[in-house]
Amino acid sequence: MAVLEILLGFLACAVTSLASGITLVRMLRLDLRRAEAIGLGYVVGSALTSTATLVLAVLWLAWEGVFLALAAFSAIVLWRHRHWLRHLKPAVVSHIPLTLRLLFYAAIVAYGILYFRQALSPEMSPDGMGYHLGLVNLWNHAHGLARNISTQARSEEHT
Repeated sequence: MAVLEILLGFLACAVTSLASGITLVRMLRLDLRRAEAIGLGYVVGSALTSTATLVLAVLWLAWEGVFLALAAFSAIVLWRHRHWLRHLKPAVVSHIPLTLRLLFYAAIVAYGILYFRQALSPEMSPDGMGYHLGLVNLWNHAHGLARNISTQARSEEHT
C-alpha cells in the first residue's frame, strides 16, 4: 500500500508542477514547440509547486485535503491546456542523428530506473532518518513549520 501512496503522491506533484508551469508558459506567450513547452513548463512548474508548498506550510495550511484539492484543481487546469498543447508544433526529431537519439533514450531510461529505485527506497542514513525525515514528520503532523524544540534546547545548552 505504501508504494501506491508514494506513486499517487508523485503523480499529484507532477500534475501540479506541469499544470502551473504550462500556465506560466502560456501567460508569457513564449514561442515554443510542444516538447519545449512541456519540458520548460515542468521545470518552472516544479519551482512554483515547491514555493506554493512552502507558503502553505508557513501559513499553517499544509493539510492533506488542501494538497488533494490543489492536485485536483491542477488536473483540471492541465486538462484545459490539452488543446493548446496539441496545436503547438511538434519537435523535429528527424534532424538528430540516430546514434544521438539512441544515446539520449538510453540515458533517460537508465536515469529513470535509478531515480525511481532511489525514490521508493527508504532513507537509510542516520542523519536522514533522525533529522531530515524527522523534521518532515514533525511539519506533517503540525500542518505547518513547527519549531523543533529539542534542537533549540541543545543549542541553548552549548551557549
